[in-house]
Amino acid sequence: MGGGGALRFGEFPGHLRFLVAFSEFNALVDELRTESSEFARWWKAHEVDPKPSGRKVMIRPNLGPVLVVYSTFQANDNPDLRLVLYEKMTRNVD
Repeated sequence: MGGGGALRFGEFPGHLRFLVAFSEFNALVDELRTESSEFARWWKAHEVDPKPSGRKVMIRPNLGPVLVVYSTFQANDNPDLRLVLYEKMTRNVD
């Protein structure tokens, strides 16, 4: 997990905290902690910084890389419900 791993892990969605109730998820985390000292350090520090909006590259089978902007909206009465809107940027990704 070199380079951008910390950034990607930092973007791990906070709304997925419910996964810790599943043994499969915990087994995966244990395996990653064993295999990667960087992951173990990040996991222990709980460096989770969800991003409600931003830009990302999506790989589309027929189009290739597509740059999109996204915004995430969370329901006030149920934090488990989210709506994510994506909009394709006008320029292509090189």
